[in-house]
Amino acid sequence: VLHFRQGQTYRLHLTNTGSEPHDFTSGTFFKAIAVQTLTSPKGDISTPLLRSIGAAPGTSRDLFFLAVKPGMYPFDCNEPLHEIFGMKGHAIID
Repeated sequence: VLHFRQGQTYRLHLTNTGSEPHDFTSGTFFKAIAVQTLTSPKGDISTPLLRSIGAAPGTSRDLFFLAVKPGMYPFDCNEPLHEIFGMKGHAIID
């Protein structure tokens, strides 16, 4: 569970310490926030229609955003079978 307060800015740091690719997928959550910047080790990434944040093995991503719309938003790893193995949760903005 990820918990955020409406009107506050955040840095969501995602790190893939595994040996397979992973992602953070949630179309509804990304519609409920105002993305400021998504960064990778190579620099900032353009995010006009953000639906998923992918991370290759051994990489990290930082999402800077403003929590805008209250609600509960499911997320998961969209890689094959990863959700079945528990790579899922929900984000709450209140």
